[in-house]
Amino acid sequence: MHINVDQKAVQWYKDELINTSPFIRFYPRYGGGGHIPGFAIAVIDDPPETVHVSKEIEQITFYVEEKDAWFFEGLNIDVTWDENLEEPKINIQ
Repeated sequence: MHINVDQKAVQWYKDELINTSPFIRFYPRYGGGGHIPGFAIAVIDDPPETVHVSKEIEQITFYVEEKDAWFFEGLNIDVTWDENLEEPKINIQ
């Protein structure tokens, strides 16, 4: 598993989401239509406890916690910039 975040998405996270710590956590939440029925991917600016995988880009650590690894098993996180919505688009594949 790996995490990729393109430059425009990194800048958006810096401008819009990072408040107190330079960490962006990807995690599963109830609801939505993800690859596992009843769960969708969510993000929060939250310091890690036990990191499963991470990637640091421009002093921001993007990561998945060990306790959330089941949701991402065998998949990669690819965050791109959606020009139409003007916000990051998270793809897991």
